[in-house]
Amino acid sequence: MTEAQLSAAEDVCGPYVWGVYDLLVLPPSFPFGGMENPCLTFVTPTLIAGDRSLVDVIAHEIAHSWTGNLVTNSNFEHFWLNEGFTVFVERKIVGRLHGEPFRHFAAIGGKTYLADTIESMGASNPLTSLMPDLTGIDPDDSFSTVPYEKGQAFLWYLEELVGGPGEFDPFLKSYIANFQYRSIETDDFVQYLKHYFQNTAAAEKLEKVDWQTWFHSPGMPPTFANYDDSLAVPCKALCQLWSDWNNKGCPEPISMSPEDLKTLSPSQIQEFLAQLLLGPPLSCQTIEKMQQIYGLNGVQNAEIKLSWCIPARHVYNVIFLVNCWCCRINIFSTMAEEEAIFDPSLKKKKKKAKKTPFDFDAALAGGTAGNEPAEVEVGKENENPEEEEIKEVDDLDLESFGKKKKKSKKKAFPIEDLEVASPEVEGQDGEAVEDQEDLDLDFSKSLKKKKKKKITGAVEEEKDEKEESTGVAWTTDGDYTYDELLNRVFNIMREKNPEMVAGEKKKFTMRPPQVVRIGTKKTSFANFSEICKMLHRQPKHVLAFLLAELGTSGSVDGNNQLIIKGRFQQKQMENVLRRYVKEYVTCHTCRSPDTILQKDTRLFFLQCETCGSRCSVASIKSGFQAVTGKRAAIRAKTA
Repeated sequence: MTEAQLSAAEDVCGPYVWGVYDLLVLPPSFPFGGMENPCLTFVTPTLIAGDRSLVDVIAHEIAHSWTGNLVTNSNFEHFWLNEGFTVFVERKIVGRLHGEPFRHFAAIGGKTYLADTIESMGASNPLTSLMPDLTGIDPDDSFSTVPYEKGQAFLWYLEELVGGPGEFDPFLKSYIANFQYRSIETDDFVQYLKHYFQNTAAAEKLEKVDWQTWFHSPGMPPTFANYDDSLAVPCKALCQLWSDWNNKGCPEPISMSPEDLKTLSPSQIQEFLAQLLLGPPLSCQTIEKMQQIYGLNGVQNAEIKLSWCIPARHVYNVIFLVNCWCCRINIFSTMAEEEAIFDPSLKKKKKKAKKTPFDFDAALAGGTAGNEPAEVEVGKENENPEEEEIKEVDDLDLESFGKKKKKSKKKAFPIEDLEVASPEVEGQDGEAVEDQEDLDLDFSKSLKKKKKKKITGAVEEEKDEKEESTGVAWTTDGDYTYDELLNRVFNIMREKNPEMVAGEKKKFTMRPPQVVRIGTKKTSFANFSEICKMLHRQPKHVLAFLLAELGTSGSVDGNNQLIIKGRFQQKQMENVLRRYVKEYVTCHTCRSPDTILQKDTRLFFLQCETCGSRCSVASIKSGFQAVTGKRAAIRAKTA
């Protein structure tokens, strides 16, 4: 199929000048569908569907061998010369391989896609113009589908204006041959177009083109070609059948059958599922019936999986948790499931159940001491009843992202307490030993008979004062054992200085990252600046780590939001932030978050404010990234 696409592309654009053309399938972490390079194209593994139903994506990357790699835009204000031409050529390749109706069908889908993008960006947004003014604006912030689809619509309009493909295709070859190995601007294209058709009937028509509106007005294009919708009609008809059946209450028998999809191409199936989003929500029974008839959960085409997941997920998430085992759909189902986990407003503390001490007398007598009033466990930290109430947690525990909380271990019953719990222990030695032997309990190693001193009244008063000051009730009589005193000391330490006791440290908490999708190829990290302030780290350092770990590029816009190329989820951001906190925020000795990151010559050192330790941390290293843009600027710097 690649050879056929290359042959069709040469028929449209002229000879292929790069010698070889290879495809490299990258790991699933590759955030784009494809990335063009001379002689080599990087592609995502989701294109491997098993039935070659997604190979048309390669046509876009092949088209870049002429428009983008051979003829390049001088800067990103003229980016449509790259992507608009490429989409236009891509659809000409598809039309030559599958028929002209498929070219029109793809253009209809692109028109809908463009309308959605402009609606989300705002029809008056200057960045929706074909040639936006990027003065003081990062080109990454202007990236959208506008130069792709609006540029393609403009070229289709010009093609019909000059007389159709028969007149425009020879111009396209001449244009590429004239500007090959050069970086040009929009004015170069316009002047060459007028020059090429100057002695034809199209010259007068070109003079009447509203170039200003096409290039500089925001919003939708001023006009569209009359696309052939013959392939879109069956998709809308099938969608209408399911919508009517759903509105009637899902009566039986049903007229739809597995043969419905066998007559549709993969792109038509995707369009049929997309049409479902435009109508009213479908019921759970309709979604289940659709899966029963069509078996869409088992389709290997990633685009169809995604289109199938979106309408059904809004109706009945449980279906996808049970049936949709495929990786692409699992992403959506786990997102729906984890939203509750990471939503701070839903995370609450439960009341802690009070524990009753073990009653040894009741155990010996077989009584029911459990009905007596329970005593609070000694050394319990949260004794304030206000702290026992359920509270909403505003912060997210970064250390426990995606981890299950460990169950607290029950304290072993202190053997020394038997000395107090059983009056027989304090009685005659022989009687006590006999009772213990009957129960097969050997306390000879832990219990030694010692002469006990009588506690005077002064000592008892002093003991009561200590109990009142520590807030811990002590009901035992006699001398305290070493373990009891040690436990009491640690309990006091926990109450007075909880941050200094290893087992009672306050965990480092922070708000979860707010990740929002921008279009289809960019992601916004909305509270990036806020998280940097919480971490007490420079945004530049955090940004370098995020981009290196995610293997992409990005920048901070005027609203202090981090705009990243590629599709990323909140869970991915949380994992990267967790690694950053572990490496560059928390102390490697005492795990305290009160640290300072200092740079000494070429190395960074982590200085702990709690324990005073100081250690070096690894420098941030980014992996391999292909150079996909700004080649002219890079060459100018190195020249």
